[in-house]
Amino acid sequence: MDGLTFGSCRKALLCGQQKINRHEPGSEFEPKALHPQPGSMDICFLTDTPLDEFIEILNEHSIEIIA
Repeated sequence: MDGLTFGSCRKALLCGQQKINRHEPGSEFEPKALHPQPGSMDICFLTDTPLDEFIEILNEHSIEIIA
């Protein structure tokens, strides 16, 4: 896993083709959780798989999408 700084001092962790974005107070970015907390993170999946197929894969594994 590698650390990454991008944009205007945004932080993330890279693990293969996945990125975990860190939320900074007052600098949250879209899309984000309904109530992001300082220091919390979200996962960004980098894929060539069409969105509807990716959603189906998540559903098959009982992974809930919270929007």
